[in-house]
Amino acid sequence: AAEHQMSVEALKKQFGATGQLRCPGKTRSTAQLTGAANIITTSSHAFYDNDCNPIPVQDCLFTPLFSKKSYKIKSKGAVVGECLRGQMNSEDDGAAVYLERIVPDVHPYLLPKSPVFSFANDPVTIVVAHAQNYTGGGPYIANCVVRDAYLFDKVPRMTDCSTGPGASGSAELKPVKDANGPAWEIQAVLAFDTNSTDGGLYDRSNYTASTPFSGDFFAAVTTMVN
Repeated sequence: AAEHQMSVEALKKQFGATGQLRCPGKTRSTAQLTGAANIITTSSHAFYDNDCNPIPVQDCLFTPLFSKKSYKIKSKGAVVGECLRGQMNSEDDGAAVYLERIVPDVHPYLLPKSPVFSFANDPVTIVVAHAQNYTGGGPYIANCVVRDAYLFDKVPRMTDCSTGPGASGSAELKPVKDANGPAWEIQAVLAFDTNSTDGGLYDRSNYTASTPFSGDFFAAVTTMVN
């Protein structure tokens, strides 16, 4: 809280929707309440083991950052993409699932009203529940920017956000205003980092791929929320 010059209550109000996702046989991932207090979004690969076998979503638990309670996931209504292990594809790495019950006293991140179109140099705020990287592990909030917004390949959005084990599924946010004042709108979920280049608009070395709220992912989550 001191690092961001915010009180714990202010951090909880703005970023309390983020939490850890734990599935059996899998390292921790990050997920967040999105659009409703009983829906979380994350990366699809959080629900697959290292051999691409699906993990039943109802075996996983979501624990909000500022809560000591964990919430079970129910399988009905789950939207989970493909297993993309080893593939340069973040287009289909989005997932959204229903929790068994509502998480009280937390403000979910807003769902975009229309599909997200990214542009190079768009500012990004990323909220990670836990990651093993330069932070030494644990939750962090960081500001970064979109570096690649090439729409015609399987990696439609790249940022220079820091990542690490446990960061998959993290929310990439932009500040907005709603009826209750300042709020955060989710733009994408973090998928993976990469050290490859493909001759696109930007060199992708050490950049992070993410799944934007567009196409089938945006449509599916919008249907769930509505």
